[in-house]
Order: sequence, then structure tokens, then C-alpha cells
Amino acid sequence: MKRYFTSVAVLLVVLLAVLVAPAVRVRGSSMPFNVGIVKKSVVFLYYPKGESLEVGTGFLVEIPSKVGPTQSRIAVITARHIVDPQWAGCSWKNPQQIYA
Repeated sequence: MKRYFTSVAVLLVVLLAVLVAPAVRVRGSSMPFNVGIVKKSVVFLYYPKGESLEVGTGFLVEIPSKVGPTQSRIAVITARHIVDPQWAGCSWKNPQQIYA
């Protein structure tokens, strides 16, 4: 089942994309690592569960496109039990929407 994020998540992604700083290399790594954006990429996730909220965290990553070097997608990475609590053995249904 697809998970949908609200327009708040889209707005957050757009704001973070605007704030991208030049990539720097981390000592001992051959991959470019954007330290500034990593510090700003943590998101808090939540969805209603009865009269309370189920909460978690995630972080944003930019996935470069193989089609064009100027194209990319932003994805939210989180633990599976946040998006699929039934997999983790929880008694409540999987969320239809998760808010960031």
C-alpha cells in the first residue's frame, strides 16, 4: 500500500532543496557528503492512532537521477515499524497518511 505524505512534507523538501550547501568530502570517504544538509535533514513523523499520536523520526536523502545530472528526487527514510506497524506485531492498522 502506498504511503502519502502531506503538503507539509513537500514544503519541507522544497525548503531543504533551496538550502543545499556545496558538498564536502568526509575524511576517509570517497563519497561527497553534504554536512550542512544532513544536519537539517531530520524530520519528525506522526500519525493519529485513536485519541493519541504515534510518533517517529526519519531523515531526508537526495537520490540523483541517472537520466540527468540536474534531476533528483528527495525521499524520507524511516524505520519500517513506523510505516508498517502490523509487521512489527502492533495491534493497530497501518497508517493511511503520515505527517512530517
